[in-house]
Amino acid sequence: MFTLDYVGINYKNEKRYSLNMPEGDEHYWLLFFLSEVYLELDGEERLYESGTVILYAPAHPQRYYHPFSGFSNDWVKFSGEDMETFLEEISFPLNIPFQVENAEDVHDRVRRIEQELFMKDKNSAYMLDALMRELLLHLSRLFDQKLARARDCHAKEQQFRQARSIIMSHLDQPWTIDDMANLLGLSPSRFSHIYTSIFHVSPKQNLLSERMNQAKFLLQSRNYSVGEVASKVGYDNIYHFSKQFKKITGMSPSEYRKG
Repeated sequence: MFTLDYVGINYKNEKRYSLNMPEGDEHYWLLFFLSEVYLELDGEERLYESGTVILYAPAHPQRYYHPFSGFSNDWVKFSGEDMETFLEEISFPLNIPFQVENAEDVHDRVRRIEQELFMKDKNSAYMLDALMRELLLHLSRLFDQKLARARDCHAKEQQFRQARSIIMSHLDQPWTIDDMANLLGLSPSRFSHIYTSIFHVSPKQNLLSERMNQAKFLLQSRNYSVGEVASKVGYDNIYHFSKQFKKITGMSPSEYRKG
């Protein structure tokens, strides 16, 4: 059963305040930061956004602060004979900060625990145990969901990188946004949105840039006519290619070759 030592709600710390426990504490510390905070983990300091959760295991070093604005947080200090087993069973990430999206919900859950802690009726110990288990289960679920979304994003990024490789390896093909989107079975608008978010350039602009770079390389090799270069980078109209090339480089293909 959980034994709660203390619960703090919206605890405000001035910018001069820095919690530093190099040898940690004998209890578990669950911290929920309601503002930005610097955390030191494994000798490295990093700024974390509001909504960050971390559960420190007993004897694990703790250091957190904010040198410019101070910080505020909720926290629960607890122990229990079966804590290690329970946390392992629910795969709770110890000493690893992660951010939750619905901060108000977590804040309300901690507030309920605080209220129960000071109620002290005959069933309070059982209620506190239930509320703490519910809170940790909820946070563990949020962490798992965050990991799943990260894995999905990584898989999606890999798919887009493969599609991009296909497109850029076949610059001679008359690619349209529809053609590109069909590689991944997406609508053109959805494909363009995700592509731009990953590569920070639209698929159309990326394709144009790669075509012009390849055209420059082929023109410098002098082994191909301007018409052949145009065909190799996806233009069936030499006039259109020359116009686009000059717009991008400031020179016609012939002038670029001479230069």
